[in-house]
Amino acid sequence: MTESNEVMVMPTANSSTSSLPPQVVSINTATLIPQKLFTRENYSMWSSQMTNLLLGYDLMGFVDGTHLCPPAKDPDYKTWIRQDRLLLLAIQTAVTGPVV
Repeated sequence: MTESNEVMVMPTANSSTSSLPPQVVSINTATLIPQKLFTRENYSMWSSQMTNLLLGYDLMGFVDGTHLCPPAKDPDYKTWIRQDRLLLLAIQTAVTGPVV
């Protein structure tokens, strides 16, 4: 993904019983959250930006625990894991320095 791409949406297998959106979202936090979290002094601004991003892409449930991982045999399991890992990576790349 190039830096000019802010968000990449990747299609997933669609199931009529799926509780997940029909795509996985990959976020380039370098362009959407230009200032990384590096001390408690910039936490308030960083947190506000990250919260807005997560709510805007309907991903907050992965962070606050309300969007639970389905059982491994569920067809949505792999999609949930993919989305969770991509979101974790986005958050990790938006943090640097002593808070890591």
